[in-house]
Amino acid sequence: MGNYFPAYHCNRGHYFRVPKKEFNQTIEAFVSDLKVTPEYVEELKEFVIESWNEKQKTIVSDQSVVKSKIETLKSQAEMVADKIKYLSSDVAIGYMEKDLVRGTPFLDTQSITRSC
Repeated sequence: MGNYFPAYHCNRGHYFRVPKKEFNQTIEAFVSDLKVTPEYVEELKEFVIESWNEKQKTIVSDQSVVKSKIETLKSQAEMVADKIKYLSSDVAIGYMEKDLVRGTPFLDTQSITRSC
């Protein structure tokens, strides 16, 4: 096999490859030549803060959905476990245990106890 040379490349209908060191130097030269007005800096800060706040709202919303799903699964697991208490058939208990584990992947199967 050949040697590995870090590089950036593009394969969109053509082949273009630039060594990583050369690419990084080009970017650094470009960025160092940028002139940004104080007004634009403030506008950029506001944009970044607004984007951050929107992302945080999304995260909080996602966490709420996940928490709700976990509560639903826990409730379902409790209902199945309660039903198992009233069963006497080993086959039926086995099906209920499988249903319980399938519906709650986070549940430790060793913690399921039969109370017949």
